[in-house]
Amino acid sequence: MKHLLFILILASAAVARADNNARLHGVVRAVTHDQPLRGYISWNRHLFRPEVFHAVKLENAYAHYFVPKAGEKSPGVHPRLPVHAFECRFGDIEAARPRGNQLLEVQVRGGLTTVVRLREEVKVYVEQKDGSRRYVPWNAIEEILFTEPPADAPPSAHAPIAGIVRAGGNSYKGIVQWNEKRTTEHTLDGKTTAEEVNIPFKNVRAIVKEDNRCLVYLKSGNQVLLSNAVDPGQGIHVHVPGLGRVHVPWEEFASFEALPPGETIEVEEARAPERLRGVVEVATGERVEGIIAYDLDEALDIEMLDAKTGRVTYIIPLLFISEIEPLDRNRSRVTLVDGRKLVLGDLTDVNEQHDGVLIFRADAPTPRYFPWRSIRRISLLRE
Repeated sequence: MKHLLFILILASAAVARADNNARLHGVVRAVTHDQPLRGYISWNRHLFRPEVFHAVKLENAYAHYFVPKAGEKSPGVHPRLPVHAFECRFGDIEAARPRGNQLLEVQVRGGLTTVVRLREEVKVYVEQKDGSRRYVPWNAIEEILFTEPPADAPPSAHAPIAGIVRAGGNSYKGIVQWNEKRTTEHTLDGKTTAEEVNIPFKNVRAIVKEDNRCLVYLKSGNQVLLSNAVDPGQGIHVHVPGLGRVHVPWEEFASFEALPPGETIEVEEARAPERLRGVVEVATGERVEGIIAYDLDEALDIEMLDAKTGRVTYIIPLLFISEIEPLDRNRSRVTLVDGRKLVLGDLTDVNEQHDGVLIFRADAPTPRYFPWRSIRRISLLRE
């Protein structure tokens, strides 16, 4: 019996450690506190390292290289210069320093910094070692330094929902967000024919869509049929290792299956980003290799490619992509590093609204610009 108990304790510790590695953790320095606050961090609703940080770039250093498409006029400035987004995973951020007026200095792993404009007000909470949860006013924060939780860190009160979401004939295994619900303590809310119910996700074994309702299989063995369990405006998000974030709208959702006890989702280790490097092959057959600015914007491999297949939306870190091949005016074939292939479209990262690619070569004083319509294939290279 003692041996069994010891094994169970080890298994529980391993699960807790894996969940801790997924949680945002760090040190918050604020003028309102004499000592830094250290612990698990909540950034608005965001709790986990694979979640996507969204902000707006203040300027585009590559915009003046843009060559307008046929029919567009350009008086030396991009005629429809877009507001480019800055997107990366929270786990890619090393430090964040508020600069006032919704401005934020973001330092990624390795030390590179950029100033971005936030899209929303931010509320920060720190879950400390003693279990207390402290709110830190945004205007009092000097710096948030994101760190790995120490080996002796207690389990976070917020364990991620983890499992397999099936939609449109595909399966996505990862950390799951249901509406805005992210943790196993959060509840699946809906209505039976008799009453409203709130079921903690830690008690849910599976959810199967039946017509416009959810058949919920509980770990107790019971079943509950719920209506209004998904907000159609939010749907389900899955953070998939090696792929990125997948948004599944309710119309495409088929089922959710929680991971069995003891199984966890591995979260990629944080590392410093690398400049995008690759080969651009154009329609004439010419191949040019060098440092890449993709869509006249993304220059680091932690930045994201946004695209859709049907109604399912993907946000994929470029470091997971090996090849991008335009197919027609609206779609491209994206090959992942692990060999998976996706045909994606609808958004500017993969269709004719793409702003083109710059290639910087060591043997050339200026970069070469390739409009999207001229590109046959982009192959991303790794060290």
